Amino acid sequence: MAALPDKMPASVRLEQEASLVVRARGGDEAAFRPLVERYQARIYNLCLRLLGRRQDAEDAAQDAFLRAWDALARYDESRPFVAWLVEIAVNVCRDRRRAVWWRRVIFGGETPLEQADPAEDADAALSRQETLRRLVAALQDLKPADREALAVFAEDLPAAEAARSLGISANALYVRQTRARARLASLLKERYPELFADDASGEGEW
Repeated sequence: MAALPDKMPASVRLEQEASLVVRARGGDEAAFRPLVERYQARIYNLCLRLLGRRQDAEDAAQDAFLRAWDALARYDESRPFVAWLVEIAVNVCRDRRRAVWWRRVIFGGETPLEQADPAEDADAALSRQETLRRLVAALQDLKPADREALAVFAEDLPAAEAARSLGISANALYVRQTRARARLASLLKERYPELFADDASGEGEW
């Protein structure tokens, strides 16, 4: 089964995805594979924003797709498939955060933020990796609810679907995102003022 093309009209993409889901529900693993390939990078990046560690994000993303496969019979076809995946991934990350909390209670200690892997000899790539590391580190200092609000914001989902993935109203999501963006900008400006050297407003963007 060939991977789904990245460039196609939304209506065509949704039609193809619906067809693949129907086949996958019938036990056709090959039909599920293109859906994984299309969205695995997005789900991994979402998990990285929520968990902060590369290995944790990889494990959570894999778990999210396994859960999606097991839950295909319950998928609501009126929703975009990616929105459903985002909801599953958020829940996986919530479960993993609770597990980490219990490990800390029982065994003590902290889970360090994994350092980014810079490109061997590409200054631009190294700079992007360092910016990502700083962003992920700052995200971990937000409240979990605010971190989730920013994570789904980055997925560029319709507001109603993004809110549904977190189990809250669209208005509540807007309030969380506004609060979280302001707090994140404040943290980044305090820790890394050089990132805001050219920002006259001092607010920054995420």
